[in-house]
Amino acid sequence: MSSIWRLRLLGQFSLDRDGEPIEFFGARKEEELLALLVLGHTLPLPRDELAATIWPGVYRKVARKNLSYNLFVLKKRLAELGAPELILDAGSRALRIAPGISADLWEFNEAVAAATADPARTDALERAISLYNGGLLPQHDFRWVEERQTQVRQRFDSVVELFQEVASPSPIRRDLFEHLPSPAWRPAPPIRDVPPSRELLEDLRALAIGAESGLLSSERTAWLEKIDTAWPQVEELIARALRSGDTTEALDIASRMWRYWLLRGDIASGWQVITKLFANPSAGGLERRARAYHALGMLASYQGDHDIARHHLDGELAIWRDAEDHARRRRDTEPALRQNNEISVGLLRALTGSAIAYYNAGAYELASTAYDQALSIARALGDRDDLIRLLYNRALVALKDQDALVAQRLLHERLSILEASPEDERQGATHAHLASAYMLERDDQRARSHAQLALESLSEDAAPNDRIVALQILGRIAHNDGELGTAIEHFRAALGISHELDSLWWVGSSMRFLALALRDAGEHDEAERHAANARQLLHASGAADELQRFETAWDEGAPEDPLA
Repeated sequence: MSSIWRLRLLGQFSLDRDGEPIEFFGARKEEELLALLVLGHTLPLPRDELAATIWPGVYRKVARKNLSYNLFVLKKRLAELGAPELILDAGSRALRIAPGISADLWEFNEAVAAATADPARTDALERAISLYNGGLLPQHDFRWVEERQTQVRQRFDSVVELFQEVASPSPIRRDLFEHLPSPAWRPAPPIRDVPPSRELLEDLRALAIGAESGLLSSERTAWLEKIDTAWPQVEELIARALRSGDTTEALDIASRMWRYWLLRGDIASGWQVITKLFANPSAGGLERRARAYHALGMLASYQGDHDIARHHLDGELAIWRDAEDHARRRRDTEPALRQNNEISVGLLRALTGSAIAYYNAGAYELASTAYDQALSIARALGDRDDLIRLLYNRALVALKDQDALVAQRLLHERLSILEASPEDERQGATHAHLASAYMLERDDQRARSHAQLALESLSEDAAPNDRIVALQILGRIAHNDGELGTAIEHFRAALGISHELDSLWWVGSSMRFLALALRDAGEHDEAERHAANARQLLHASGAADELQRFETAWDEGAPEDPLA
């Protein structure tokens, strides 16, 4: 006897099998996609519409990539539960829930429609009331959910009114009224109109300053939790600043926290907040305006809006270049000397932002130039942490350009600085990318040595991409040496970690290497399956070069050549 599968959105969000929940869903993006598809019943929903709803304000191409990845994750997760195929393609540009699946929301709407058409049907009224169960997704705060919750609540209220009009006070109906659920959403806390205390402002500013470096450190998770805890006060500060027009303090704090929005996957909100605060022409002096330009430029870059990113980052750089020219004319005074140091720090940040934006846009030559200028300033300032970061980022550009010698020189310089701190996990990241640099030269012995050192140095909490790089290198070397079992083991481990990153490119990259190794090991069915998934993910992520290298290796029946 086949199982009966049912999706629940009323009261709780779950997948039920034969009346029992086997999987509870939270607020991850793939779960949000499932909820939207259930709301659409079995009607096709355009992919662009789904992407724009889940990632509002995000560059369309990026939102579509995100949608493709999260659809892949959701389908894989449902398959692991043994569920039938719940989501189908409706043509090439739309998705829908498969027929044959039931959902409590659909049953509720049908009961409401039947009761509205014939109020004397008390069975339909009772059915609708019993299904409501607390309302639509009461524990979720998806951006779009409040309006939908209101619609469902209004339908429920109309049913209750009908029930009161037509129902006699039978025991079952009295019991229904006694157990009517409370409202399905919590009212938003009122925003106080009193100015925040100076103490609170100082605390939030100290948090924002700490977050600038903390969100780049190995303690990133702890810093995200700190900001999560303080976020209601940050939002209250921003809301009051926008109402009063005095946005200086809020702009400074929000601009320093731009990475929080990035890491929480909510770039559009950060962009909108900082843009509104920055619209006030008197919002702070030049340094604060430069910081706001930087935040907007970086958010735009990571969202894929490269022209907008360049506009804002050029604005930041122009502020510091003008300040530098002015300081040169006043070089003989002590205050000017102190100011020169502040200007250098500003230029360093502006050049680093420009380099990242160029890198994200694929303009590697321009990224190299900006990074080289930033490195020169960092060495002059003697800032160890900035120098360590810049050496790493500049080496990544060299690896993209397949310039193994430059990458090795930069990474060895970084390693020599880090050797003073043996426990610093940045050593592991450095070894991982040194392995890539040596593999470009086909120096498998050194590549293997550095990849093994990377895995020994990196903890489970370290950046997943560094462990993936090391495992891929070890797998590729084993594949080249004909050690297919070892290669497959490394590639499977890399694929497992890749799923943590919520990135089409990393998952597709690991799948492509695994597919090649499985093919050579004679596991043709599994190899074909991974190859098909790799093609889809690499195409969706825009990784044309990697896709071409994979196709060449697949057609030639050989491992992928790092120099192809």
